[in-house]
Amino acid sequence: MPKTCLTSEIVDDLTSPERGETWLGDNHVAHFGVRAWAGKTGGGKAYAIRLRDQFGIPVRETYRPDRDFPLYYWQRAWEKPLGYFLEHARKWARERVALNLGLSTAAIRNRQKWERRRARVLATRIGDAIDRKIEQLKRKSRDHLYVDHIRNMVGEHIPQAVLASTFRDVPIRKLADAISKREISYGNVKVLRGFIGGVFKDAARDCGVLRHKLESVRRRCARNLDARRRHPILRF
Repeated sequence: MPKTCLTSEIVDDLTSPERGETWLGDNHVAHFGVRAWAGKTGGGKAYAIRLRDQFGIPVRETYRPDRDFPLYYWQRAWEKPLGYFLEHARKWARERVALNLGLSTAAIRNRQKWERRRARVLATRIGDAIDRKIEQLKRKSRDHLYVDHIRNMVGEHIPQAVLASTFRDVPIRKLADAISKREISYGNVKVLRGFIGGVFKDAARDCGVLRHKLESVRRRCARNLDARRRHPILRF
C-alpha cells in the first residue's frame, strides 16, 4: 500500500477511483491513512485505521468528524473540507491503535497520573498541609504577626489527633467543632474557617472529593455559630 506524508492539500486533492477503493497511508502514524472509494453517487473519502489487534483480529475503523471531532457543531465543521481534520484524526488514530494493540493510551496515562496524585493528597497529614499553607502565607504576606496569630490559634484550638489525621480519614465534625467552639471569638472563627478552607481548597485541586469535606466543615461551623445566636428558651 502506498504511503506518503499526508497534508491537508493532499487529502483535499485526493479523488475517488472509478471503481473499488484506494488507500493512502500516512508516514507519521502507523496503520493510519485516508481511504477513497467509488460509488454510484460519486464515492467518498475518509480517514481510517487498518491493523490487526493484540489477538490477531483485523480491525477497520473510520474517523467520523461529526462523532469524533469535539468542536464539530461549535465550529460549523460540516462546512470544512476533510483536510481540516487531519491533525485531530492523527491524534484519534494514535489512541485507537494503542487501544487495539493493548498499549497505554494518553487517556489511561492521564488517569493513572491523576490517581497517583489523588492518593498522594489523601495520604497527606492535616498538620503538614497546614504548615505548608502557613509558609505560603509568610512568603506572600508582609504581616507576619497575622500569620503567627493563625499558627498560635491552630496549635491552641485544633487537637493533635486531628492534625495527625490525613485528608482521607480527617474527622470533619471534630475539626469544625474545634475551630468554631464558644471559647473562640466570632472574628477568630472566621479567620480559622477561612484558613482551613484555603488548606482544603489547595488539596482539592488535585482531589475533587475533598470539596465535599470542605462543604461539610463550612456547614458545621455555620451551625455552631448559629447556635450561639439562639436565645435560651425561658421556662416558667
